[in-house]
Amino acid sequence: MMEWRTDQMDSSVFAPCVATVGFFDGVHKGHQYLMKQVRNVASRLGLPSMVITFANHPRKVTDAGYCPRLLTTFDEKSRLLAATGVDYGCVLTFTPAMASLTAEAFMHEYLQERFHVKALVMGYDHRFGSDRKGVEACRGYGEQYGIQVYAADEYRNGSQCHVSSSTARQAVMAGDMKGAYRLLGHPYGLEAVVVDGQHLGRTIGFPTANLELTGTDKLLPCDGVYAVWMWIDGQRYAGMANLGQRPTVNDSEKKTLEIHLLDFHQNIYGQKVQVEFMEYVRAEQKFEGLDALTRALEQDREQVRQILFEEKQV
Repeated sequence: MMEWRTDQMDSSVFAPCVATVGFFDGVHKGHQYLMKQVRNVASRLGLPSMVITFANHPRKVTDAGYCPRLLTTFDEKSRLLAATGVDYGCVLTFTPAMASLTAEAFMHEYLQERFHVKALVMGYDHRFGSDRKGVEACRGYGEQYGIQVYAADEYRNGSQCHVSSSTARQAVMAGDMKGAYRLLGHPYGLEAVVVDGQHLGRTIGFPTANLELTGTDKLLPCDGVYAVWMWIDGQRYAGMANLGQRPTVNDSEKKTLEIHLLDFHQNIYGQKVQVEFMEYVRAEQKFEGLDALTRALEQDREQVRQILFEEKQV
């Protein structure tokens, strides 16, 4: 199990190690492949492995107007990184002072002095420091500070498109949840608390769990109806989600996420749940009254059953 540390801890708690540095939004297949290479180098050198990441998005510090749309919250990212098998995680808070550091200064002050890094595995196209230095420049700095610098191989999977956080975001924003799954290696999801709603769904035979969407930089898929899995207290339940503004019954522009769980009758108000978006079903649309809406929901529910229980999902 990964042990997490912070840069506020005394440097004496950090043993010599093999590390990699990055924000790692989404912890997609490319990141997972990078972590595998970190573990391999660490095994060869007989050292523990460590991933160094950030609690906040660096660009929010360097660009005050930037509003990130993240594939993972920090808690989600932490769990996914822990699942890669790396021994240690170190969390840095990105600050203006850190933003001003050159790559050489960061390697000296943080990697050598604080974290005792003996080998650094860099993404093949990764650059860091205020001067945006890549692998070759960092190799030279590493020679000065006793840090071997390795260039990681790019993740390749046949003819699959380039794997990056950006391509995964594009898939999510387009509602291509199967494509996002192939890039991430795991379903795209979110965590939220179930809150009280208007209870309209219950009156037409489709009670829903209404999820709180505020207070996060988390990227949402495009509006529409989705086949989803919802995790409640470690148990998985099939569901039909509507993400959008509920145009048939709502005159507000507030975005909502409502999930009708199939064959589920428990009270889960106030609980934190996890939702995995498996497949886009249709666009959100306005119907001519509740009867038309009910008929559409009945069709959606049957399609969701087929997607989740009968079809190959990815």
